[in-house]
Amino acid sequence: MNFSKGYIVPQKDEIKEGYEIKDKEVTANISCEKIEDLILGFIDGLTEPCFFILELPATQQQEMELRKNDFARFHDNVFYIDGQRREVLIKIMKDYGELLINDGMCKFGFASHISHDEIFIGKYNVVKIYSSNKIMVENLFKKHNIPLTENLKTAWDTFSENSPGDCIAIEIDGLTSYDLVDKLKVLGLYLAEVREI
Repeated sequence: MNFSKGYIVPQKDEIKEGYEIKDKEVTANISCEKIEDLILGFIDGLTEPCFFILELPATQQQEMELRKNDFARFHDNVFYIDGQRREVLIKIMKDYGELLINDGMCKFGFASHISHDEIFIGKYNVVKIYSSNKIMVENLFKKHNIPLTENLKTAWDTFSENSPGDCIAIEIDGLTSYDLVDKLKVLGLYLAEVREI
């Protein structure tokens, strides 16, 4: 399995592609080269109107204001673009997908306001899908040769104090994921919440 450029996983050979289903939640390990096609396939099945989610760590200046002491938790900024058609989500992926997938700082996703189906790309190539359409999800993974498995082992399961993972900011075509905040404001991106992590 190939990890995105922004992730360092010391024991990456232990991680295999696969997905597991628990109720309406799917967790998957997906190689970086398959993520874009998987997302586009999922977007294609979303009921409109749809929305985009972008989560980025708070800036150093924000953390200095938010954290009361060195033991306090850190924060993520959670951004949304609401009420969109599928083609707008596809455009976001076509224009910025390489950066979103490869950057180690951001997490992102696409979902429907109506059905609440959602795909969310987390850290270390862990993908979550929430959907009541089990057949659609299974067909999507089958199309990309990603097997159903039990007791899925993700990169998170391999980390320890002596062998931690690491996330790195990536720049593509002169842009970082933080630059996307300004770029996507023209589509209605707004800060919805600052969340403790």
